[in-house]
Amino acid sequence: MRLIIFILAMLQTCVAYGASFDCAKAKSKLEKMICSDPALDKADTQMGESYKNAIKKFPIPGFIQATQKIFLNGFNDCEDVTSCKDMLNSRITVLDDYANAKIYARSKNKYTPEDVVITISGSGNNIILRYFGSWMPDAYKPKPFPDGFICNDEAKLVSKNGQLVADNSDFTTLKITEDKIIMDVMCNPRTSINGEFVRIKL
Repeated sequence: MRLIIFILAMLQTCVAYGASFDCAKAKSKLEKMICSDPALDKADTQMGESYKNAIKKFPIPGFIQATQKIFLNGFNDCEDVTSCKDMLNSRITVLDDYANAKIYARSKNKYTPEDVVITISGSGNNIILRYFGSWMPDAYKPKPFPDGFICNDEAKLVSKNGQLVADNSDFTTLKITEDKIIMDVMCNPRTSINGEFVRIKL
């Protein structure tokens, strides 16, 4: 009897909060966690909406899809409501920024994770440069993307002598103009980003 009451309560909770998937089919620990917590469910639903908006607005939709695969790969391992909610809220911020960012790449044609996309978003004292791509498989355990090594990081930009510069020393080279970015950064022992990336006009 207690089990029946618990199952009915779970179904009512999921219907009321409207998760981005069918709670009646929730199997994993993460899915059950989302269905049982209204705040987590709300963040999950909002993340889905932000993803759809970014796909619609971003001129290189394959890039949004690739970054989402990386996010979901990590999100599936979150352990508790607080950490899962923090991850979702952080992803929402990034997706919303992508939808309104300045975009730099070598091409806006079909995207693969081996390519690189750089974005600049925000204003005033909160300008963020994000860079993603240059994927390489793990030579010892070669598996398809998203496994392997990739540049996936961000840096805060500050204005110095009328130029935007990174507020850290990770970059060997970073020159930013309205029309292009010249960049050289080592992301990990296997991958790096270097060269010139042209502004993609919307």
